[in-house]
Amino acid sequence: MSYPQQGKALLGEAYDSGGAIATAVALPSSNWGFASESTDNFAPSSSGAFTPGNNGMYAPTNGGGGIGQDFFLTYADVVKQIDSLSYVERAIADVDGKISNSKKVIEDCRHKLSKANVDQPKLEARIHRNENPHFFHYMQVGRKEKVVKLKGDLENLLRWQERWASEKLQAETILAQQLEEMSKLQNSAGSKAQLSSKRNQMYEQAVTSVPPTARLQQIDMNTQSQLGNLQLEQGILQQVDSCMNLVQRSLELYNRSMQMLQQAAQANQTAQVVNTFDMMDGRRGGPQYFETMNQAQRDRLINESQGPAVQAYQVISQAWQVFPDAARQRYPSMAAQIGHAPLPQLRGANFGNTLMTGMVFGDIGDMVNNNRATGKIQENMGIISQCIQIMTQQMAYVQALRNAIATNVSQMEGQVNTLNHQRKEERDQIFENVKRTALMGMQGNYPPATFAVNTSGYNPPPAMF
Repeated sequence: MSYPQQGKALLGEAYDSGGAIATAVALPSSNWGFASESTDNFAPSSSGAFTPGNNGMYAPTNGGGGIGQDFFLTYADVVKQIDSLSYVERAIADVDGKISNSKKVIEDCRHKLSKANVDQPKLEARIHRNENPHFFHYMQVGRKEKVVKLKGDLENLLRWQERWASEKLQAETILAQQLEEMSKLQNSAGSKAQLSSKRNQMYEQAVTSVPPTARLQQIDMNTQSQLGNLQLEQGILQQVDSCMNLVQRSLELYNRSMQMLQQAAQANQTAQVVNTFDMMDGRRGGPQYFETMNQAQRDRLINESQGPAVQAYQVISQAWQVFPDAARQRYPSMAAQIGHAPLPQLRGANFGNTLMTGMVFGDIGDMVNNNRATGKIQENMGIISQCIQIMTQQMAYVQALRNAIATNVSQMEGQVNTLNHQRKEERDQIFENVKRTALMGMQGNYPPATFAVNTSGYNPPPAMF
């Protein structure tokens, strides 16, 4: 007894419960992978049901499941009709383009005729007015030549009207033909869709008329497992994307706070310069006013800079709340540093105290206030700079994790596509075997037990991986 070579199925990789990757390999196609030396034990049945032979094995007769020669002759005719309609989609696209061009020509001619219908009475009125002038109009120089020119313009307009009307009529005739052709093509497309649906139903009927092969069962099991893992991984990716967006938002808020502190530093520097000139001049008039304005702006910016910083802290807290625990379980090393970063708080400023100190101690008090504000600004800028550095690092961690998850998702999608391709190949092979059995039965030659299910203790040959 000889056996055909066993096929190999690459069924991709799936995560086991521990997060490691486990290779899943399909079993060999044992239902189709061996044949009996003799067909004497298999007798055909008019119903096409599975008929037991003397050796205890079962094989479909007459194609299996009531599917016989007439079924596949009908199937071949359906396929032939579908092939004869292969031109339909391309023809529809071509005719659709022609219809668009015809409509454009008709619309263009309609627009020109509409304008000509407006211009024609005006030309005729001008001709009449110049041919029958009033007293003052009668003395106009070159009136006769103008009449000749206007009549020539009218003749040209009438010729163009006739030409545009002819072009419009011709385009409408062509459009009617094209629409009729499109209707026929759409009917053909509908027929093709019905035939394709019938072909798919007959294909499914033939494939399911026999028990699924071991390889097909294994492929389906691996596909379901891989789809489950893919769905889980896609969910993790979506959550990590949400977390990454929040981290990015937090980083933007800290940068806004830094910009406000930089503006506060500029206002404070201006106040210091004004205070220096004020002390040198010894007067507290105009310069004092500008110094007070810059101090007020400085203190306002120092306090307002805390708003984006506080909001950034709240946003980053939300980001760590939405970060998925499943990501920490599946990617423990990459997720270890994510979400573990304490953030310091900023210091505020009190303009009331600043103003009171300036009023009591004069220019010396203003100088003290400016120097104290310089310290606060520098301290807060250092804190914000530290927060930006922390968030930038966290963003890099989250981005790296996101890229790793996206890579795994892409690989899983590729594995699912491979499994789907293998499933189609296996089902095509089942279909061909059912067809071959039915058509060979038509000639009175019954095939080997290609669809046999082993019930007699026979062990199929091992798979060749």
